Amino acid sequence: MSESLENNESTPERKKSAEISEFTAQDFIEYRRHSAAALNNLTEAYYQGELKAMAIQEQLMVDDEQIGLIMFVLDSFRKPRDESKTFRNDGSHIAVHSIQLFETARNKFGINYPEVLNTLLLHDIEEDTQLTNNDIRKKFGDRTAELASIMTEQVSESESSSDLNKSDQRKVSIIHFIKQLKTGGEAIAIAETFDRMDDVSDLKYITDKVDGSQEQKDKAENKLAEKFAKCLYTIDQVTDSANTSEVNRLREFFNQVIQEQRKTMFSQYGLEITDDAIGQEYERYKELEKHN
Repeated sequence: MSESLENNESTPERKKSAEISEFTAQDFIEYRRHSAAALNNLTEAYYQGELKAMAIQEQLMVDDEQIGLIMFVLDSFRKPRDESKTFRNDGSHIAVHSIQLFETARNKFGINYPEVLNTLLLHDIEEDTQLTNNDIRKKFGDRTAELASIMTEQVSESESSSDLNKSDQRKVSIIHFIKQLKTGGEAIAIAETFDRMDDVSDLKYITDKVDGSQEQKDKAENKLAEKFAKCLYTIDQVTDSANTSEVNRLREFFNQVIQEQRKTMFSQYGLEITDDAIGQEYERYKELEKHN
């Protein structure tokens, strides 16, 4: 599982171009917003019976294997685990997230590794739909199911019933999840980086609650510091276990997205997410890690 993708003869080389190298963190955030809207329209049209698989394949420019995975994702999310798993914070169909990660990795970063792209498409199936990892295994094989399982966070009853406060319980859960992620090698390190990059690009559900009051401003700043620290800690840990040129390239870009979002939060909403605030949250992960 820890084999470098670059040494896998069955994996196509990633495409390299000036367009990819010039893609900035600001470009990514803007692209993410527009592509989410476009993919949500596509998903809604499919669910309403107005769009067939062949038309989706043409629009997304994917091969026969990839359209099979995409249709599996779309159909799986017709049966969410519960109603809260139907839509994302930005109001889009939850299936959009997985397809968008796939498109972002392939189109904007030149990632063509099948293991990564397949994992991005399938990583939320087990957690957010009524389908199981065994359903993925039957359809796409053992390795694909294994990687999807590694990307599925499990919350144990012991953590939820511990003496820690809710914030620390959640941190412990993330620490355990990171240990799981680190077993997946480069493919999971890349996939998780894209997932966390998307996580910090969508902050509207936090900023929408800022009404000008100091109380709401403080709450938003605290939530953002927690989110940034969680994502930074996760990526630092996961990418450290898969130290390759590709992983390092994406890790650096992820850090740029964080910095771009911090600037945007200040310039547009007056929210200051300081190094100290992020650092305190980050250090708490390290403290809890020693005992878990």
